[in-house]
Amino acid sequence: MASYATLAEYRARGVLSRAFASIPDADVTAALEGNSRLVDGYMRAQWKLPLLSWDSLVTGWVCKLTDYDLMSHRGYNPTAANDVVTRMRYDDAISQLERANAGKLTPGVVDSYSGSTAGVTQAAGPTVYTAPLRGYSQNGGNEAGPFVDAISEDT
Repeated sequence: MASYATLAEYRARGVLSRAFASIPDADVTAALEGNSRLVDGYMRAQWKLPLLSWDSLVTGWVCKLTDYDLMSHRGYNPTAANDVVTRMRYDDAISQLERANAGKLTPGVVDSYSGSTAGVTQAAGPTVYTAPLRGYSQNGGNEAGPFVDAISEDT
């Protein structure tokens, strides 16, 4: 499966990408791929994987998650401003992924569902089944059912 962010996109968007310049590109690419699979874990509740295309919101999630992963590898200083911002961006990304998982946030993606449209949820949601009316109400049929009191013709 493809990564939702390339190394070049990460270098352009990652908050701390300069701080990770000494980390080999192969390690950064592995982190991007791993975080793309994390995003897949959240996305599979609403979309059929693999995603065929995605917008910058999805790419941003992967970059934010990768920043935090690399920061954790390098070492985390809870008083350093950049580290705090990175942690906040990570928390925001996870929060947005949880909202997407619940169907409350819809990124512009095209999934593997045939005929899908960008941003439209295809795979999840309630399924409603109906059955013939059973006559349990005045509107349910031609005759009163067991839960309807006798109806006076005078009223």
